[in-house]
Amino acid sequence: MSNVPTSLGPLYVDETGSGPPVVMWPSLFCDGTSLRPQAEELARDHRVLVVDPPGHGRTPAPPARFRLEATAVALGELMDACRAPSAIIVGNAWGGMVATQLAITQPDRIVALVLMNCPFHEWAGINRLKLRMTHWLLVTLGPRRMANAIFSTMVAPETRAGAPDRYLEVQRAMRAAERAGFARCAASAMFDRPQLRPSLSSVRAPTLVLAGDCDPLYPVEEARAEAALIPGARFEIIEGTAHLSGWESPERVNALIRAFVGGLPVPARAPKAPQ
Repeated sequence: MSNVPTSLGPLYVDETGSGPPVVMWPSLFCDGTSLRPQAEELARDHRVLVVDPPGHGRTPAPPARFRLEATAVALGELMDACRAPSAIIVGNAWGGMVATQLAITQPDRIVALVLMNCPFHEWAGINRLKLRMTHWLLVTLGPRRMANAIFSTMVAPETRAGAPDRYLEVQRAMRAAERAGFARCAASAMFDRPQLRPSLSSVRAPTLVLAGDCDPLYPVEEARAEAALIPGARFEIIEGTAHLSGWESPERVNALIRAFVGGLPVPARAPKAPQ
């Protein structure tokens, strides 16, 4: 567990397990604890590095807004610093965008991709307007007062009702965040990014794409159509989940990831970190 210097500022990394490296980056509004179910599963036979994104959890917010391209560069720097120059990358939403950008610009770093609830297009029309309103409310009210409203759209109703303690736990990083820095990072993730969709055909790594059938932010048919643009990508729907499928349905998601990772060609698997 450490803060790793990057061009975007320090990024906090939680390391567990040993073996071929896996790097995980969570959704906007979440720290690395939202990916704990997948980290614990893969740490049985992998070296797992879970990142707290800028402004979330134990990673401070950069002093200015930043673009997705800069975030991907920082992820590559973190991988080098952690002696994992290539790895399986697991990303949820924002994390999936960062992973995809890295796969497009630095393909040799990517052993395989697991992309959960990850839109590849820029927000437009009414969706962009909704995000603008969300950002205004974050600035005005602060993350603590906005946490329940935001997570009520990110987590399916059955999950919220059936696991209230876990529902509060996944909000913890947002509720504890510093207002100005958190809002700045949210704006960066929501608005300061390129269209990834036109470049998806250039992704060459084995890819698993997961989508929640209750996700109001990224409907299944949009996810399916975009996943089809990635050569050879496998697409799976996680029933009863919204925007945090790995946290909402850990057993189902873990089984899919485990099968996917187990089916990777042996020569393509990342080497263990040097001792």
